[in-house]
Amino acid sequence: MIISWITTRWPFRRTPQTANGREVQIFEIFDFERIVAATDDFSDINIIGRGRGAVYKGILENGEEIAVKRAPRNAHTGNEQLQNELNLLARLKHKNLVKLTGFCIQQQEIILCFQFMHNHSLDQLLFENYDGTRILEEEIELNWGQRSRLIQGISSGLLYLHEDNGDTIIHRDVKPANILLDRNMVPKISDFGISRPFEEDRSFFTTDNSRGTIRYMAPELQSGMLSPKADVYSFGIVILEIISGIRNTSCPLGLVSLVLQYLNEGRILELKDARLEEPCSNGEIKRSIYIALHCLLEDPNSRPDMRQINLWLTSESTHPLPLPVRASHWGSIGIDATTVVNSATLLEI
Repeated sequence: MIISWITTRWPFRRTPQTANGREVQIFEIFDFERIVAATDDFSDINIIGRGRGAVYKGILENGEEIAVKRAPRNAHTGNEQLQNELNLLARLKHKNLVKLTGFCIQQQEIILCFQFMHNHSLDQLLFENYDGTRILEEEIELNWGQRSRLIQGISSGLLYLHEDNGDTIIHRDVKPANILLDRNMVPKISDFGISRPFEEDRSFFTTDNSRGTIRYMAPELQSGMLSPKADVYSFGIVILEIISGIRNTSCPLGLVSLVLQYLNEGRILELKDARLEEPCSNGEIKRSIYIALHCLLEDPNSRPDMRQINLWLTSESTHPLPLPVRASHWGSIGIDATTVVNSATLLEI
């Protein structure tokens, strides 16, 4: 039973506890009736997100707003993913990870309760619907300073997952829809349903379950090879989307092809979102594109790890390594593999 699995695996109490020498987060155990009241019986009107189930906005009796995540009814896989998410978030705490405040167990079902994010998800701010209409009714503009802080914050959260939490955790689905924004526009990585620990003494492990979102997945995942470098690849796509305001899925050949094309045509700054007003640091934008191209190299062993990326993003005196000069290093991206990529211009002031 789920209750037995949880209570024996992690001690969710209202007083501080430790597990294996590590402090475990303190969560509130919600009564199901309280969650029903907060979400108006899981009303469709309160749905604020969908994916592996639905996320509802809830308002507790004291006025506190929460986000309630529930798997589809009778969905065994969805419930397993919520178990996995609960298990991981019990031992993770970082300013750039979504905060789990509590959970509810109703018979064989787990319902998770999170801190409510007032500025929605990053994809809702960056993109329009496919028909050209706005996703959000209110218009929230992101200047370059905010976008740069978003990139750094996501990088910091991934570094914590990969290296600084005592384990190595691979998120496996890094994308703007899974980046939530609080009142102060601080990014929070969310949705750990398919995340998993990684054994530190291995370079890769093989998985026959290539879960994730196709246009953000690293190419080696097609062969079932999983490592933290898969998250690095996804992060590279996210950087380009933050800079351009363009969905990777909106480009027939992908954003990487567009970047290399613009780069070789000497018009790389045309990639930046038209909504970005001057003054805008073109040097910082080009440097961020350069870092993204490092993340997106086809060979995972050639990609930097998140500590190196974080250092590049936060230290102007630390220069990224030279990039390869052939387009073939970015895989099958729809352009001539022998094309020479003049990436050095990205680091010119």
